[in-house]
Amino acid sequence: MGADRARSREALRTMTAERVLAAMESGAMISMASRVYGAERRAIAQFVTGKTLSARDQVNTPTSADRCAARGVFTNPLTGNNWNGWATSWI
Repeated sequence: MGADRARSREALRTMTAERVLAAMESGAMISMASRVYGAERRAIAQFVTGKTLSARDQVNTPTSADRCAARGVFTNPLTGNNWNGWATSWI
């Protein structure tokens, strides 16, 4: 299953760790790599290429520029005028 399509270890060593990481996070390997966390994907990319990721790709914590702007204060949807129930009628 896919093993015949996998790149050889020698071919992976010619790639950058960033390229392998990109394949795991948004490319051909996304379905397989979605089973592991980001830090593990970065470790795999470095291991199979034998190269170190750039400092930007090693950051685990999002910067303030990576976060969405606040759109308001979170409130409990079960209180106040926000909650309208599950359905209008039972059928």
